[in-house]
Amino acid sequence: MKIGIITHGIPNLFSEGTTKEALILIEELKKKKISTKLFILNYSKIFASSSSRNKLLKSIKNYDYDIIKENEISFFQKTLRNTLRIFSDNPDLFFIDRKTRQKMESSIYQYNPDLIINMLNIPCSSNYKLKFIPTYNYINMPPHQVEKLRFEIYKKDFKFQNLFLMLNSYIYYKNIEKTYKKIFNNTRIGFLASPDSLSYYKKIIKGKKLITLKNFTKNQNQIFFPFKNKKKIIIMVGNLKATFTKEGLYELSEKILPYLVELRKKIKFKLYIIGKFDPPKSVKLLYKYKWIKFTGWVQNINKYYKIANCILVSNPTPLGTRIRILNCMQAGVPVVTYKSNVLNNKEFKYNKNVLFADDPRSIVNELAKLLKDDKIGRRLSQAGFKTIKKHYNYKKIANFMINTILKDYKNIIN
Repeated sequence: MKIGIITHGIPNLFSEGTTKEALILIEELKKKKISTKLFILNYSKIFASSSSRNKLLKSIKNYDYDIIKENEISFFQKTLRNTLRIFSDNPDLFFIDRKTRQKMESSIYQYNPDLIINMLNIPCSSNYKLKFIPTYNYINMPPHQVEKLRFEIYKKDFKFQNLFLMLNSYIYYKNIEKTYKKIFNNTRIGFLASPDSLSYYKKIIKGKKLITLKNFTKNQNQIFFPFKNKKKIIIMVGNLKATFTKEGLYELSEKILPYLVELRKKIKFKLYIIGKFDPPKSVKLLYKYKWIKFTGWVQNINKYYKIANCILVSNPTPLGTRIRILNCMQAGVPVVTYKSNVLNNKEFKYNKNVLFADDPRSIVNELAKLLKDDKIGRRLSQAGFKTIKKHYNYKKIANFMINTILKDYKNIIN
């Protein structure tokens, strides 16, 4: 038996895109003596730096893989392509050009897998016109929320070169129901790692089996740091060019900051914002505060985990439980976030393993609790680590997904 696994490979602080999740599946499939091949869709921005390229290549060097590079085109061609995308009802053409898609299909045809596991998340479809190959779709973020958010971020941080992307997001969001009916047309089973989006999918997709999964924790060898010798440090983590991190930064600078400034008069804490690239222009006002530091890209995030009193995750949009929350809990770093980030995950319990709030003033009050009382920090640190160990065991999640797929595939054969 042969399984083709399609991923993207955008490295960030925590992972190699969905390629890392795919490697977890491959290791478990090896134990069942099932052959696999990775098909990695390479958006041109992946190889923007040698460190990103090396990180991705190092992680996959021992596996059978094929990197499908995005077609290089001129600015004029990009403009023309983006214009044509606006008038297309093909969901894939919003995000990948036709030639790149043909390369992907050709590579899959040559391998000729028995089934496909598509881990491109959103917003690409799973069928690749290979209707004779059973396809299983993994999605870790609800696209109807993602595209709406992308549009808002492009609009807020407007640049002319993003105009077509902004329009793409708007049109995609407006046509999401029609688009996703098409995307799931060839999907046998859809796996959702965002349980808050299950009810939405059930409304628009009929006759397809949808299963919610826990999100994969990707740093399996993450060190646990006991809560001690803290220096009143709050961290925020993420690729500062990413839509979701930008949203959190806007929330920080426009709504949370005034309450943080008031808290800073009582408690002398520092805020470290960790991640690659410069923040948006409208967020750069944070530079004027000496107690706020943009660290840039860091090679070893553990040194910040070790000294941090907590991580602040300030994204208000419900997009499933963010990986940064899971990774910090795994490292023993207490989490303070909006309630929208832990919706429908019953294992997250307020004041036991996480602190959450509904508004900016309340979220700063939760930060104040942690900064004032180390007992709370120690309790959350230990409980958070145990929560990840019990509920987010990556091998259990991977095997549940694999066994569900193989059982369905066996039914097809029979």
